[in-house]
Amino acid sequence: MNEGRMPHLEEIAKTGVSGPLRSTLPPQSLPAWPSFATGMNPGKHGVYSFFTIEPSTHVARPFSSEDIRGLTIWDYLSSKGSQCILVNMPLTYPPYPISGIMVSGFPAPPGPIKSAEITCFPESLGDELKSVAPGYKIEPPITRDYQTVIGDESTILKMIYDTMKERTRLALYLIKEKPWDVFCVIFTCSDRVEHIFWRHFEPKHPASTAKGLHEYSSVIPEFFHALDDALGLIRAKIDNSTTTIVVSDHGHSAQVAQVGVNQLLADVGMLKYHGAYRVGLTRDRLTRLAASLGLSVFLVKRLVPKRFLDKISSGVEYSQSTAYCYRFGAINLNIKGRDGDGVVEKEKFDLMRDKIAALLLGYTDSQTGERIVEKVLKPEEIYWGERLSAAPDLLAIFRDGYGPESWNPNGKTIQRIDSSEFDVTKPIIECGGHHWFSTMNGILFACGPSISRGEPVNGAEIIDIAPTIIHLLSLPIPKNIDGKVLPIFRHDSEAALRPIQYASDLQIHGQPASTWTEQEEAEVTKRLADLGYLG
Repeated sequence: MNEGRMPHLEEIAKTGVSGPLRSTLPPQSLPAWPSFATGMNPGKHGVYSFFTIEPSTHVARPFSSEDIRGLTIWDYLSSKGSQCILVNMPLTYPPYPISGIMVSGFPAPPGPIKSAEITCFPESLGDELKSVAPGYKIEPPITRDYQTVIGDESTILKMIYDTMKERTRLALYLIKEKPWDVFCVIFTCSDRVEHIFWRHFEPKHPASTAKGLHEYSSVIPEFFHALDDALGLIRAKIDNSTTTIVVSDHGHSAQVAQVGVNQLLADVGMLKYHGAYRVGLTRDRLTRLAASLGLSVFLVKRLVPKRFLDKISSGVEYSQSTAYCYRFGAINLNIKGRDGDGVVEKEKFDLMRDKIAALLLGYTDSQTGERIVEKVLKPEEIYWGERLSAAPDLLAIFRDGYGPESWNPNGKTIQRIDSSEFDVTKPIIECGGHHWFSTMNGILFACGPSISRGEPVNGAEIIDIAPTIIHLLSLPIPKNIDGKVLPIFRHDSEAALRPIQYASDLQIHGQPASTWTEQEEAEVTKRLADLGYLG
């Protein structure tokens, strides 16, 4: 904005309010977007990551729209007769009936490579929307091992731009042609651009190259300029009586290393590797090999005996391990009676949590001599609610730039994102990230007839957006919502003068007309792995 690259967002700031928007812990898209949708903390809506783990089997299953506990804002508004349109809201697959239109967002199964990935409610609208945006994609069709699938970063960039353009085209059509009271569209491509191109944006990044800085240093600011253009096109379709709210689910920064948390747990004596992992055999590697041979994940599951897949599923010898990690620094103790092959007695749960936390906090990077774990949190310190039991037993937050993975593919605890660990002449993933306290803040901008003009907003959290919208629509707020109504209204506006009202607790949201199939679940798991969400 200061450089004049985002005039439409700057206009919202001048005519409305703006400020930081605090995300969830961890600051990841899941659980952040369900917190936005429900106004509740993860301890109530139950979504802590992209996957849920069944402790008795240690099998990871991707979350779907069926898994959110607590009423989403579109469910609540639908029950009050408001028309809602959602485009690409995360965790809306499978789609389900609302008063309006739901175009499913990530994570969802990929469609055929040349056809639109539009799955929606009502289903009868699908062909119409595909004709509007025939190249629509939920995600750019790229994978974590970019160089094995596509040629270079210019190809990646084109895919990202194409994805944004098709989403904009679909959003503009729906805004103009369909009735709505609340319209919501999510653009995820800014996140993907920062993950991939940050090393070219920041000259001192350890993985930067002269060629990359020359060709791609302006990619991130240019993309935000293009995203601002999309905002301008959308704003041009609405009238002056409409309130506009712009949010992001977290911030972004440079990532300089990946931490294999299970390898870290092994280093401190809390985990023992499974024999299959020691020879380089994991379920993830098996599915990647199958993909390279043109075999689907679903076919692999059909052809390979389940008992064999279960043996190599995680790389952990659970019968000799005290703790394990399944994603983003989320650590579970291996508890007798709860976890398969559990070894920790329930009465020693608190003692072992403290011991693991102390070991992690004392672990240092051998190259720098500095600690890599900034804080280890217990779930009851940051979450509350009836789904607290589904939270990980510990959450490790790492130093800025150290991104947590379940495993590092090179077998090292710390894999540095530089020329010593990667071929930096090829596209790589995770040179930018958002796993740390420093990326807890996203953004909040709002303008409209009831909104204050040119004012800063302080202390806003992502759980505050839903109750603020509900109040703006003159509806009572469910009592079990955790967020607050933000003080963003003009002092003489009806929204500011009207007392905040509350309704009774509401827990149940709409249900999908059909659940996803085993094949769809396998495809979603593979897609999440390709994008780095299952290490």
